[in-house]
Amino acid sequence: MASKQSRLQGEGRQRGGAWGGVLELGGRALSQGPSDGADVQGSDKWLNEILFCDPVLPGMIAKLTSALAGQAWKVVGGRNTALRVSHVLENADGGRGWFHFCEAVGRSYLCRDMGSFVELERVYAPQVDADGGLRNVLAPVTALYNMDSTKARWVRAQGASQTNPLRYEGQVWGQYDFFHLVDWSGDTDATRRRGYCPLHRCVEYVKLLSLITTWEHGNLDPDFIDAILLLTGADDEQFNQAMAAREQVIESRGNAAKRLAVIANLSDEVKAELLFLRRRPESLEQFEARVRMIYEVYAMNLGRDITFWFPTANSGKAYRTKNEILGEERASVESNVFHPKLQEALQRYVIPQTVHFEIENPAVSDRDELFRLREFAEVAKTLYESHQSDTMTGDRQYLVTRDEMRLYLAEADARFGRLTTEQKSVSQTDNDMDLARALPAVQTLVDGYRRGWWPDEILIERSWERLPSGRETVAQRALPWSVAELAQPKIWVVAE
Repeated sequence: MASKQSRLQGEGRQRGGAWGGVLELGGRALSQGPSDGADVQGSDKWLNEILFCDPVLPGMIAKLTSALAGQAWKVVGGRNTALRVSHVLENADGGRGWFHFCEAVGRSYLCRDMGSFVELERVYAPQVDADGGLRNVLAPVTALYNMDSTKARWVRAQGASQTNPLRYEGQVWGQYDFFHLVDWSGDTDATRRRGYCPLHRCVEYVKLLSLITTWEHGNLDPDFIDAILLLTGADDEQFNQAMAAREQVIESRGNAAKRLAVIANLSDEVKAELLFLRRRPESLEQFEARVRMIYEVYAMNLGRDITFWFPTANSGKAYRTKNEILGEERASVESNVFHPKLQEALQRYVIPQTVHFEIENPAVSDRDELFRLREFAEVAKTLYESHQSDTMTGDRQYLVTRDEMRLYLAEADARFGRLTTEQKSVSQTDNDMDLARALPAVQTLVDGYRRGWWPDEILIERSWERLPSGRETVAQRALPWSVAELAQPKIWVVAE
């Protein structure tokens, strides 16, 4: 089964407007923006064309998509299945590789309300009933391809929206031929498949800023009235005579003359009040703060801290406290919804249920693991120190003994196992075994082995990583136990 897309090896040429500034981006967004809110494709096309009016925003999106695509991942499972899954991911998008594939998917996710689409090529086409049910077992995925979101159209015909929900390049696609990722989708049936991408949110803010700046800069227009003179105590004839005398002085003595108009009135006192209307715009007084506010809004909508793009002299980890660093790392993970959605979609539609797929975040994973161990240790300490004293004799009756506390820690994590005496001596791989047992995919594999569905085989861990130099590396290690060994229960015995 080959790809259904008509694109060839050559890449489509990018189209973009002339480089300009934030105000030009806002001005074009206000004057040329699509009026039909229901035309998602037209809106996406227009947003990506005016994107390059801003000299900074395209670079911020490019750096973020590169970071999203360069995130390391790993698969854990039986040797044959894990190797096949890893081969599919490493050669995604027709052999261009995972980085190229994920970068394209990430850009569509960030820059299009339509979201990103991924084609699933299978060993053979799935057979689907009229109501959307499968007639046979769903064939394994053999290849992944990024799809052009501008060519995708949702099918709204009644009854066909479940079995064949998508039309792409004139062909109807089934629900098992692709998966869809979209940022901040609606909560109604009409808007569930449409998102509100970060680029759209950034442009909406720029439109508001452009209106504010245009209003502030209005008094810089050459035709703008500089001031208004409020004159009392003289009539129109006296005022016109004074202006005429002023013009005669200018004609005779030139521009160097003191162009003063004198109004004399013998019957009443002449009073004048001058109101200046032209003033310096606030955006010029606080230009640097205004620009920084723009970039902070960009960073907020893209889901990262502003120092990810604009590191300052005091933005390094050496200048921040531990709590600040942990808080920023936690915030960057919680705001990153692309990787969790992509991981969930791959695990659901691509990865077999006996293989675990995970997009890694070493800093957060290590911190969460240390927090978990610290929590066990604090609970054990509380239990061990809990006691009840006899008011008469002063004797203490403790809630748990030392051996019971050690058993609790050993059962909580294998790294505490050396505190007890086991039937089998503690090795360096005990922790990996417990971590592997905790993976849902490995549990499914072990359960299938116990039921006789899958044979015994060695488990492997295969990981992909993109180095700072840009070189991609693939590492593989065989885990020192088989599925049969994982299926055996582990028993702890407390030393007496």
